Amino acid sequence: MNNLCHIGLHPGLCGTERRLYAIGGHLGNKLKSAQRAWLTFRDAQCRYEAGVYDGGSIAPLVHSSCLTNLTEQRTKDLIALLDQP
Repeated sequence: MNNLCHIGLHPGLCGTERRLYAIGGHLGNKLKSAQRAWLTFRDAQCRYEAGVYDGGSIAPLVHSSCLTNLTEQRTKDLIALLDQP
């Protein structure tokens, strides 16, 4: 999110990013841990999806599309978490 916000690809994420970084203490540490685990999942899932086409010219497209789709969904999930009381 950090890069997308600052290079202007997702200007709407800048406020969300600031709100996520503002979460501190024990809850902030849990969020960081969850995000690290999610990144590991995302990368493994996309390697799996692209692996179906291993060696083919479409494999990189499948991989990058997977990264985009999962990241967009994760962003929506994080925004929803911020909106909870």
